[in-house]
Amino acid sequence: MKKTFKGVIFLGILVILSISAFSKEHFINAYEYWAQFESGSFVTVKIRSQIADVTQETWKTLMVKQVTPEKVTIELKEWAGKENRGAKEAEKTPGIIEFLTFDFDSPPWAADDLFSGSLSINLFNPSLTSNAVQCDEGIEIVEINGVKYNAEYKKIIIEGNEIRTTMNVWFNDSIPGKVLRFTREIAGTVFVKEEYAAVEFKTLKRDASEYQRLLSESRDTQPASTFLWRSLRFFSELRRIEDDWFSFPKSVEDYSEWMERLGRLVENAEKWEEHFEEDMKKIDSQLNQKEKTKLDPFFERADEYCTVLCDFLSKLYEIFSGMIDAPENISLDVIYKFEELKTLIDEWKADFTNYAAEREKLKDINLDLRKNLTERRSIELDVD
Repeated sequence: MKKTFKGVIFLGILVILSISAFSKEHFINAYEYWAQFESGSFVTVKIRSQIADVTQETWKTLMVKQVTPEKVTIELKEWAGKENRGAKEAEKTPGIIEFLTFDFDSPPWAADDLFSGSLSINLFNPSLTSNAVQCDEGIEIVEINGVKYNAEYKKIIIEGNEIRTTMNVWFNDSIPGKVLRFTREIAGTVFVKEEYAAVEFKTLKRDASEYQRLLSESRDTQPASTFLWRSLRFFSELRRIEDDWFSFPKSVEDYSEWMERLGRLVENAEKWEEHFEEDMKKIDSQLNQKEKTKLDPFFERADEYCTVLCDFLSKLYEIFSGMIDAPENISLDVIYKFEELKTLIDEWKADFTNYAAEREKLKDINLDLRKNLTERRSIELDVD
């Protein structure tokens, strides 16, 4: 793959992934997130929903019940309340209890929800900001039971089909599930308003060494999806690029600022491309030839997808940076006016389809890491 940006710093392979706001740096699967917490950690959320003139309140508690090297089990308790009725009183009413299970080997792209659908808050889904006409970020204070917490804040406004959706999210890593507060208003034929607010939580963080042990527990075999997720920055950096692209402003109020954002996006894409090549070299030293052959179809498709996406973003930057008169709106109609961009977009769509198909097969490919380890030890003994 060719390079158009130089001086990229090699950041190293990330074996244990850290958590950051909205997965701007790293997305992890739900197991890796919840495994950070000891059994007994919980969060209780009050949910208030309004459709037209009808208001309903419910409460949900998610508690970590068991963490093993294979799965995390979360107890979900839900009970209904009435308007102006306190949570303690509502608890007297028998609730519904079910259990959520998050598997260690679940590919991070298989599910974007830390709550397995029990709350309609998908922090890590790039579609959260798709078609956004406004996307703001900042730091705000959120108070829970008289205690103030610094919260990272995101506001997203989406418009389409005569419907305007406004979402606000306040989150903090110290609370199980991350969400301190979430609001969503849908204005259209019918007005809908939802609010999720943490009213109580208990955080028991797992010791760092124990957490690492859970993630690196010895296994004779491992799905290729799990192995590659822990060996490549490809997936996490791609999600960052896609999220930034989908949340890109469609109107140009400040052309220089718009171009600056596009430039950063291109730089991130080039880092992604270079890191992919560097990490591939690492994998060559981690797997024997038989196991690497199993991954060849995926690497071929991933390489093609990476190249065409980087080419498209670079060409987009090149064309718009050379324009004297900036268009007021940057839509696909505008982009399609340039034949080179249209061709690259069409290739991007086709390559993504091929890449996604091979990516989905990874979870069904088992890599024999024990044989690989034996082979490496044999080589080391021969050298000695």
